[in-house]
Amino acid sequence: MIRGLAILDAVPIDEALAALRRPVRAIHDPATVTAMLEDYRAGLGVDRAHDDADRAAGRRISSPALVLWSSDDDMADLYGDVLGVWRNWAEDDRGHAIKSGHHVAEDNPEDLAAALGGFFSRLPAG
Repeated sequence: MIRGLAILDAVPIDEALAALRRPVRAIHDPATVTAMLEDYRAGLGVDRAHDDADRAAGRRISSPALVLWSSDDDMADLYGDVLGVWRNWAEDDRGHAIKSGHHVAEDNPEDLAAALGGFFSRLPAG
């Protein structure tokens, strides 16, 4: 399994450099930085207000929900039973921690893809 920057040894150098340049370019684009900050701000403001309103109205997620999180980040420290948090919101929640740091998709794409594939393959077609 390739994790983190070890992927640089597994791909041609020009592809690796191109992959590294994209996020560097993005964080130098003021519109991208603004969007990133607004996403964080919404999580602390309007998103929370919408969550509170949904909870007060008794709304829950009725479709199956897959909850995945990093094993080596602070989710469990902050929330304890991460999956348990979602049980208050979703009628059918399932999931688990994935061995990774904060950036699951970059740190452990294989296990993330397997979890997503397994989840989606078990859903009814339609």
